[in-house]
Amino acid sequence: MPKVTVAEAYAPLAVLPAPPEPFDLVTFPEAFLPLESFLDFLAQLDSLPKTCGCIHVGLRADDATRTHLIGHAQLLDALHRIRGLRFLRSSDLDAFSDWLSTEAAGGFYNVGAIFSWDAEGYLRLCLHPKLLRSRYEHNVAAERNMKEASLLSAVLLRPTDGRLPPLTIQPLLCSDALQNQQRDDGLPAPMYAFEADLEGTEEESPRPEQVDVVSIAAFTPLSPTTRPGAGRGRYRWKREFLDTLRIAAEGAQGFRHTRSAILLANYATDAKGKPGGASGIWVPWMNPVMLDSEHFETLVYAHPDDRSHASLCEEHAYEESDWIPADAIRMLQLPKPAPRLGWNVLGSLTTLRTIGERSGSTRLIGLTLHRIPRFVSGWAASQQHAVTGAIAFDVAASELGDSVIIREVASG
Repeated sequence: MPKVTVAEAYAPLAVLPAPPEPFDLVTFPEAFLPLESFLDFLAQLDSLPKTCGCIHVGLRADDATRTHLIGHAQLLDALHRIRGLRFLRSSDLDAFSDWLSTEAAGGFYNVGAIFSWDAEGYLRLCLHPKLLRSRYEHNVAAERNMKEASLLSAVLLRPTDGRLPPLTIQPLLCSDALQNQQRDDGLPAPMYAFEADLEGTEEESPRPEQVDVVSIAAFTPLSPTTRPGAGRGRYRWKREFLDTLRIAAEGAQGFRHTRSAILLANYATDAKGKPGGASGIWVPWMNPVMLDSEHFETLVYAHPDDRSHASLCEEHAYEESDWIPADAIRMLQLPKPAPRLGWNVLGSLTTLRTIGERSGSTRLIGLTLHRIPRFVSGWAASQQHAVTGAIAFDVAASELGDSVIIREVASG
């Protein structure tokens, strides 16, 4: 079963030694790789060993322009060049090509790519446009005003061994994951659009029965926390992103994401230097190994079972059914938030600490996911369900910036 990697980094991309273990999915942030560099990389892939896993990366126009958006003509040219690769399954690009051909010239788009080798040695590539513009992509200048796409994307990984289950990955770009913004055409939020009554029959637009992994390439500042016990100068994902994780696990928008592992990859700072980072993974259970350390932490979405625990939460200004840092739980001497220990747990988010919260030059963290959530029993947590961690690399901040690796998913 797949190993999963989340990376957060500054551009330009640094050259690093190969990791000690192979990966199955590595996710880089939104607008991470210049389109021309991406095309050059694809052209050289055939000369490299065909052993890497999936790579999900956000693309941008180039290093010279002030916008990350890619013009319609530039996309058409890139698509033509990619289709010319003899080792590519070009049919994978048919849906993207059909969509782009219906778009009027002059539009500008935010685009990501997820790609890997298949068992027969062919390159499999999915280009996916952003469907929901963020507030930073509204602009009077055409080249800085993102046009919302109307193409939903999902990647089905089907093992050659029939005894192993298929795996569905949904790639998204930053605000695609949010619930509190509306598309211009009124269609539902992209993350949950598979649940909506869309045009076309099921045969024409097949939808995954279950989304196993949501890979979110982000570029967003974080919010400072004011929670007691969280420490000064700490930052958390904005409430809009945390709500996405909660809504997915609750099944409020449908059943396809209730058992999803959700990966978040972000830059260490935003374009204006505001704190970013906190890349990591959400799983819809409580991680039985508390991962708080100087390098990373765990946030738990939980509420106490009995009134005494609820009163203690209220005394320390923690709302019931709210996000509680695991280190604050220990500080307040509350029961560990695990099933059968006085807490109702919806899920947990393990992230790399932001730059101001940790010392040293550690930028890459290895985490092991032992079970895909779809195959985890909801009755009890165990070590087999844990997300365990270890430092994988130690590089100077000037080389890369900030990265976290989610390493392995064992067989379910």
